Formats: sequence, structure tokens, C-alpha cells
Amino acid sequence: IVIESLVNGTPVLGTPVDSIPEILQPFSEDLLFEGTSVDQLAQGMIEVFSGKRQLPSSEACEAYVHEHYTWPVIAQRIKSVYQAAIN
Repeated sequence: IVIESLVNGTPVLGTPVDSIPEILQPFSEDLLFEGTSVDQLAQGMIEVFSGKRQLPSSEACEAYVHEHYTWPVIAQRIKSVYQAAIN
């Protein structure tokens, strides 16, 4: 859902679980909450709405996905892993 939202120009706020940090941190650390507790989520939302956390533009969200998560980019990464494994 994170990548789908970004490619449609919608910034995504995420928690530091599973692959979410891997996707969001290189793009904008402001999109990643510090933890998963109710207090941490509430604090993160307060920071977003008060302007302490900057949300990227729709254009920036779309560009990030096209640069890092399109099929040609992913295929090249997979190819590189295979080449490294056989060399």
C-alpha cells in the first residue's frame, strides 16, 4: 500500500515495522514515525499537522516511486544480485 499511495502522489505516514522503513527512510524520514505506540503515533500526527514534519509534494512522491520501484528498476536490481552470486 505504501508504494501504491506514493505513486499516486499521496504521502504516506508509516511506522518502523516490516519493510516500511526501507521504503520511506531514503525518501523522507519525516514520513516515518518513531515507534508504534499510541503516544508515538499521536505525537507524529501532531508534528505533521503543526508543520514540524514536512510532507513531500505529490510530484516528489510519484518521482521517487518511478526512480526506485518500477519493474525495470527492480529487474535490474534482481539481475545484479544474480550476477554477484555467480561471480
